Formats: sequence, structure tokens, C-alpha cells
Amino acid sequence: HDDNVRDIGMKEKTVSLMERRLKISEKKMEKGEMKRIDYLDDMIEISKERIALLALRAATETTERSLSILLGIPFGEAISEIAE
Repeated sequence: HDDNVRDIGMKEKTVSLMERRLKISEKKMEKGEMKRIDYLDDMIEISKERIALLALRAATETTERSLSILLGIPFGEAISEIAE
């Protein structure tokens, strides 16, 4: 679980950096310093990273839910009890 939480944090930072880069690319494209196709490629890459982030979050929640079921405790409490 800790690995997934760390991975989610890293993926969030990656997406954040890519969003900033995309804004810069958009300005470059508007000034004619960048081709539209290159800007669209950047948009595709950030979309892939966002999808990967959502998949990672879903996998983490699934793991937590499975753990809760196995331990017979309400969802969300399993991780709290392990952390203590």
C-alpha cells in the first residue's frame, strides 16, 4: 500500500509538471514557435499520464477494499489500523 501511495504522489507531480509544460507549449504554438502537431503530441502524453494516475488510484482502492473484506472490517478502516 505504501508503494502505491508513493507512486500516486510521484504520478501527481509528473502530471502537474506536464500541465505546466503544456501551458508553455500552448504559448509557443500561439507565437508560431511550435508546430500544432507537437502541441497535440504533448496533449496526448499528458492524457496518457492522467489515465495512468486514475488507474493507479483505482488499483489502490481495490487493494484497500480487498484487504477490508479479508479482515472483515469496514472499508477505509483497514489501512488506518495497519498504520497504527
